Amino acid sequence: MSQRILVILAIIGITLGYSVYEAVKLEGKLSTPGDYFKSNSILKTLPDIKLKEFETDKEYSLFELAEDGNHLVVHFWATWCGPCEKELPALKKLTDRMEFQKNVKFLFIGVNDKVKDVKKFLKKYDLKSGNNILLLVDNDFYHQKSFGTYKLPETYVFNNAKEIVKKFTGPQEWDRPEFYEYLKSLK
Repeated sequence: MSQRILVILAIIGITLGYSVYEAVKLEGKLSTPGDYFKSNSILKTLPDIKLKEFETDKEYSLFELAEDGNHLVVHFWATWCGPCEKELPALKKLTDRMEFQKNVKFLFIGVNDKVKDVKKFLKKYDLKSGNNILLLVDNDFYHQKSFGTYKLPETYVFNNAKEIVKKFTGPQEWDRPEFYEYLKSLK
């Protein structure tokens, strides 16, 4: 009986020791706060594509939007994406806070969705095109692929020279002060 207990304690000890070892090893690999906003994307420049606005079907060229001196925050999402829905209130807070920041435009690109579902979703979160937001659609997955996006949500930040600055994969805590300060600091 005591031999069993010793074996169990040894297994627990080895497991804990290995966990501590991996945590220490990982410590050096984590990015520092300054590196968090460094680009981690293979995509280097803004794709030269046109997308339709959700409600008006007006077509927008991403290149033209960037040529106006704007930094673009391109956010791919869908109503059927649970993480997209989870992060949207925080992203809405960020866009509200950035509303009068003239040089930053948020492009929300809805992917493969039904019009009625999108309308319901946008109404639920009081999200509409405005000063700094454009609601666009990509129902054929065509433009999503030109960004290399295969997982939602994904967000890309481009500077006004059409170069990628950062790619965020998965849901983010957009209402954290660092995101606001980062986007505000873009020149």
